[in-house]
Amino acid sequence: MGSLYHQILNILTTPPGNLTYHLVLAFAAAGALQSALSSWRQSEFPQGRRMVIGLALLLGVRAALFLGAGLVWQGITPPQALLPILDRVITILGIILIVWLWCFPEPSQTPDIASLLLGFVTLVLGIFNYVWGSAQAAGTPYNSTWFNVVWEVAALFVLLLGGGLVAMRRPNGWGYGLTMLGVMAGGHALHLALPAAGSDFPGVVRLAQMAAYPLLFPLPQRFSPTPSHAPAPSSQQTPLLIHKRRRYNVESHILEGIFNISPETPPEELQLTITRLSSQIMLADLSLLISTPDDRGKMHVVCGYDLIREEQLGGISISSSKLPLLATALRRGQALRLPASSTSQDFLNLSKLLRLGRAGHLLSAPLILTNEEEKFGLILLSPYSNRSWSKADQEYIIHLTKAIRKALARDTETPALRKQLSNTQQILESAQRELEETREHTQTLHDKVNSLQKQAEGSQDSSQKLEKLQDAQEKTHEIIANLEVEKTELEEQLEKLGKRALPAPDKQLKKELKLALGEVARLKNILVEADQKLESFKRQSKEAGALSETQMKSVSALTQELRQPLASMVGYTDILLGESVGILGSLQRQFLERIRASTERIRALLNTVIEEAAIDIESLSLDPSAVSLSEAIDHAITEISAQIREKQISMRVDLPKKLLKLLIDQDSLHQILLNLLKNASGVTPPEGEILIRARDYDELSEQNFALVQIADQGGGIPVNEMPRVFSRLYNTADVEGVGDQGTGLSIVKTLVEAQQGRVWVDSEEGVGATFSLLLPLAADEMDDV
Repeated sequence: MGSLYHQILNILTTPPGNLTYHLVLAFAAAGALQSALSSWRQSEFPQGRRMVIGLALLLGVRAALFLGAGLVWQGITPPQALLPILDRVITILGIILIVWLWCFPEPSQTPDIASLLLGFVTLVLGIFNYVWGSAQAAGTPYNSTWFNVVWEVAALFVLLLGGGLVAMRRPNGWGYGLTMLGVMAGGHALHLALPAAGSDFPGVVRLAQMAAYPLLFPLPQRFSPTPSHAPAPSSQQTPLLIHKRRRYNVESHILEGIFNISPETPPEELQLTITRLSSQIMLADLSLLISTPDDRGKMHVVCGYDLIREEQLGGISISSSKLPLLATALRRGQALRLPASSTSQDFLNLSKLLRLGRAGHLLSAPLILTNEEEKFGLILLSPYSNRSWSKADQEYIIHLTKAIRKALARDTETPALRKQLSNTQQILESAQRELEETREHTQTLHDKVNSLQKQAEGSQDSSQKLEKLQDAQEKTHEIIANLEVEKTELEEQLEKLGKRALPAPDKQLKKELKLALGEVARLKNILVEADQKLESFKRQSKEAGALSETQMKSVSALTQELRQPLASMVGYTDILLGESVGILGSLQRQFLERIRASTERIRALLNTVIEEAAIDIESLSLDPSAVSLSEAIDHAITEISAQIREKQISMRVDLPKKLLKLLIDQDSLHQILLNLLKNASGVTPPEGEILIRARDYDELSEQNFALVQIADQGGGIPVNEMPRVFSRLYNTADVEGVGDQGTGLSIVKTLVEAQQGRVWVDSEEGVGATFSLLLPLAADEMDDV
């Protein structure tokens, strides 16, 4: 008997008999790998993926040992140098993989890292042994070395550790795993006690591996899908279930519950309805609605439904670290399908949380209710029926959660629309009541105002005309005084220039200079004649006390007559100033420059006279019509767009939704808006803002008005300067907070009042000024008010 035992061991450790050993282990690992691949394709469980990886690595290390044995058999590698060491390294790496496969079927970071570290230590020990073994004397059997003892002790340590873990964790099929590890541990213990001193390989260990490796076949079957019609476990507390169960249930009352899902439902009731319906549709024993992990790593079981007991489950909290697979799937928004496992932390902690003996199989899908930020997971468990979940079940629950989401999203707008409609109806009813009251009150006031207006109409027209004539008279006096001052200065400069002796230039330049000075003398005579006409005009103005229309035309004709000689004066002065041969001395050049500046001032004053005369004349022939306020604002903004772009000023226009139409002369409205916008753009700093706003202004009279306001950011107008803003008697160029350089604002006042409107200015120091206009609305606008 002993002789047969030794012969068997000798066959397993020497070629070509050791081929049997390699083939048996390789076929066992390959068969288990093929079964794992088939189970994984069918179920797609995460455990199946780990089994495929582990068995593939196991088959790979066995193939490496088989390749090494072939090299030794062919005489390519010395047996003493490599093969015994490789045999020990592969043996321990295989034990580590087998313990990892049996004890940790679910993904777990700590065991995975520990297994990698053990494998790394084994490789380092093998390299050290190889370096040490090459220095040993040839012919010494490896079993007689002390390194053989080290390897066997390491193998026994890993086997005993793995056996202890299997016994404590009791994974699915743990009996097969414990038997497999026990058989291999017995072979190593026997070899350690009775080593074959004359051999390089442990024959009894190989014999034990050949007996243990076929136990790998039950490994992939631990998580194979069980039939859906499997009978329920017998228990007094577990109701008996029908063996042949339907996969899904869509009865009439369930359909009614689906149609009743609405965001208007209170959140607690909505969540409970979803768990109850999902449990009834999927025929799941338990249905849970669980939240994704929050910032503190907490997951909350919001609610649940027990289909077997027809009970509701209350809210419970649990740490996401206790449900690693489920928490990861919820964070990624992925569905998850897990078979029942006694080693999974998810199943163990769910069983404790729900006070179940076992949690059964698990199926979950992501679910979003009314808020995109609030994500949940819908979890189905089968602790009573032990129903497994197929890939079709997983696709079905994904479609179910998407359908719930679409139903809620479709109905989300309904409450908001209903509320908005109700508010609109209330506002409309209130507005109608106020409109009726306003019409009655307006009619009463309208009757009273008509009588008062008839009484005051005559006196009002005469007073307005008198005010206009007085303003025109004051402005004319101011212009005449300015012309006298400029005339006097120009006479003095011309006399000084005539008395100065010029250097002797060449003939051509001297001739041109004489012609220029002669033209200057002629212009002086023309200016004297103009002065006489102005004196005559002044006497007529004093006698009449005001400017008539005929006099205004005379002023216009006079200023037009003066424009041509002024242009000639400026031209010849420029010729003299442009000489470059030294004809003029520095003092003479200074006199000419003063002549040119004074001429330009006279031209500006004449333009002002024409503008004032034109305003007073046009006020007598206005053509009011319905004019769109928004179009007029657009035209005025377009005309000053260059100045606005140059200073990078922002324009903000605030108009009512209903476009306003004014009863006003169109050209006058354009001039009013243009002058006010020029004033605002002139005083507003670069990158500032100009605001234009308009609204209805009801004065409870027969004529309704539009309030138009133009606000700038020019820092405001001082209080003591406010009376000068619209006055013709003062020049506003030196008024702080006003951008008008002439009489533009006084023209605005004249045109606005000529349209039966009003204009005023409000100022806030340090901020800016706001010019307000009250302009009459057209008849169709008044009917809508």
